[in-house]
Amino acid sequence: MVVRYADDLIALCHSREQAEQVKARLAEWLAPRGLVFNEDKTRITHLEAGVDFLGFSIHRYANGKLLTKPSNDAVRRIRRRLSAEAKALRGANADAVISKINPIIVGWAAYYRIGVSKRVFNALDAHVWRLAYKWARLTHPNKSTRWGRCCSCCWRTQSDCRDENSLPSPACNPTIRLRWLLLPA
Repeated sequence: MVVRYADDLIALCHSREQAEQVKARLAEWLAPRGLVFNEDKTRITHLEAGVDFLGFSIHRYANGKLLTKPSNDAVRRIRRRLSAEAKALRGANADAVISKINPIIVGWAAYYRIGVSKRVFNALDAHVWRLAYKWARLTHPNKSTRWGRCCSCCWRTQSDCRDENSLPSPACNPTIRLRWLLLPA
């Protein structure tokens, strides 16, 4: 089975020999078009070792479950991006912070909701709360610590997930479990 998106593809085979044959056939198909595999990014591996594809980590566990999760690199990238945005917005008002960070969180959570993402979303939720708390403490240095914990950028709770005037919680985004259908060829 071959899964392709734009110029990225993953071929799922039953054996290493079959995977090498698929790679050779794809290389033959690419050659007349002036394209070649990037050998740094191309590898043959077993699903039990896991593979990263389009920001997801695809891994088959010993109990037979095949799970897709946001890859560690994807989580690291979003955390760095949110931290950089929060740092750039120091001194800005809460509306500016919310309007800048909202689409980033909502878009990232919408993309990764099809995987097993609950723990990652909760961890990202905690990270965004820490960023909001730090922003509130730096923006309002004369306020008490208790004020910063209670009011850090109008942080939302699970009960108000639809409020547009506060930072969204990735954990509010429902995850979608896809069932794979094998259709006859």
